[in-house]
Amino acid sequence: LVEGGGKLKVPCLRIEEEGKVSWMYESSDIINYLEDRFAVKAA
Repeated sequence: LVEGGGKLKVPCLRIEEEGKVSWMYESSDIINYLEDRFAVKAA
């Protein structure tokens, strides 16, 4: 965790998009990101 994101903190989420890596550490930010990215949309 420290080597990749610079912090020894959990929860964390490593995100790799377009060749760039970023890290999220706040639970609410992680949940919102995952819901926006992977939630099944109602028809």
